[in-house]
Amino acid sequence: MSKNKTFTGPLAEHIQRFLNEKRSLGYKYEEQERVLYVLDQMSKQFDCSNGLPKNLCLAFIIWL
Repeated sequence: MSKNKTFTGPLAEHIQRFLNEKRSLGYKYEEQERVLYVLDQMSKQFDCSNGLPKNLCLAFIIWL
């Protein structure tokens, strides 16, 4: 995934911190970043104010 891509959904901060932690441990997390970017984009369609909604999880699983 391009380094210019930024996460902009309601989970963006959590996703970016997760990726930063994994990379600080030496993991590349390139394909995983691409998948998490899809989750980030999908999350914009759901109310994530109280965490991960069930409907988002189900939609993401179907996408996988």
